[in-house]
Amino acid sequence: MGNVRRAVFVATCGALLLALCGCSESAYPIFDSPAEESDELPAVFDDLEPDFVARYDSSSVRFAAEHEGAELYLIKDDVGGICLAIASGNNSSIACGAVGRLGTSTSGAGEFEVDPAPIAERDGWTILSENICVKDD
Repeated sequence: MGNVRRAVFVATCGALLLALCGCSESAYPIFDSPAEESDELPAVFDDLEPDFVARYDSSSVRFAAEHEGAELYLIKDDVGGICLAIASGNNSSIACGAVGRLGTSTSGAGEFEVDPAPIAERDGWTILSENICVKDD
């Protein structure tokens, strides 16, 4: 009986450690579902720099949120990081980083932050999706 309890304790600690460090795929649950038609990047991204196009997995593009007319997409890159692509009218921006906190902004759209789920509520920020929040004006 002692060995069973020890095994359950070790398994529980391991799962907790993975959840706390954001090491599991479920830290970005948006990627757990297959892509849909709405997950395509809009035409404003057609002229992406070749270096970036070579780095990201086009099948991983996911529409994540909309904020004041700006469309926000999450994308996996080829080294295990996450990219936030923002389309606002004729403007676009993309920021990529390691899995974890990623901040970016684009003119007129706001200042956004990408974090592993779940995002904790905090003063001065509004949560837009499981992984994206925007700084309040």
